[in-house]
Amino acid sequence: MTRFIKAIFILGIAVFAACTPKSAKYFAKAEVQYTQAEYQDAIENYQQSLSDGGDPAQCNYKIAESYRRSNRIQEAEPFYKKAIDAGIKDEEAYFFYGNAL
Repeated sequence: MTRFIKAIFILGIAVFAACTPKSAKYFAKAEVQYTQAEYQDAIENYQQSLSDGGDPAQCNYKIAESYRRSNRIQEAEPFYKKAIDAGIKDEEAYFFYGNAL
């Protein structure tokens, strides 16, 4: 029974992945990597999502956060700026942007 449930779950994920836009796929993959502290891989997938039409505010903010969490605050600064310019509402974006300057 558990094999059947796993097979249905995997099939459901495959169908969902096939129906979502590329930018959403890259963003979702980056989110998993981000939560697992795989920041460099997350950065690459957030950038790919951004180039495929992902939300510039959210993608740039997550890129900045990935750089910051991997102790590369100077590299995070331009992405905080882009996220703020794109309209990110998260107050921490402003705080960490100020720290990066």
